[in-house]
Amino acid sequence: MLHIDIEEKDKVAVISINGELSLHSVDGFENAFKKYPASDFNVVALDLKNMPYIDSFGMSRMIKISRLFTATGKDFILVDMNENVYQIFKMSTFDRFFNIMTGEEFEIEYLTPEIPVRSYHTDHVDDFIQSYDSKNNLKVKQVELVDDNGVTLVSLEE
Repeated sequence: MLHIDIEEKDKVAVISINGELSLHSVDGFENAFKKYPASDFNVVALDLKNMPYIDSFGMSRMIKISRLFTATGKDFILVDMNENVYQIFKMSTFDRFFNIMTGEEFEIEYLTPEIPVRSYHTDHVDDFIQSYDSKNNLKVKQVELVDDNGVTLVSLEE
């Protein structure tokens, strides 16, 4: 028997599968996704850590749903796939068509809130500008803070 739980946070929906995904359980599986293609959700993740088995019919439904989300510009991600199921995906080369992540990777990529730049870098840059302006009698118009890889961390312009 297949049990499905859905958790929604911001614009991310996580659908957790508990049980086997096969010919006999696919209807409930497809129904869990119906509202998301036309919704405001940008990401739909399928948590597979409690799905021990998938048959070819279940795989075909997963591919169908993936294509639907991809066509609507949404991310469809398979999360925490167990090793047995992963081997089925790999043997059938479907691992190349899906975005497969660990739970930790998914959480970092989609669920961890972004740290506002102001709270981390900008206060130090503001202190530098005020100190520089007062020492040199100049008005700073632009400051960029760039890391060792050439990535701009802060760019301030007046």
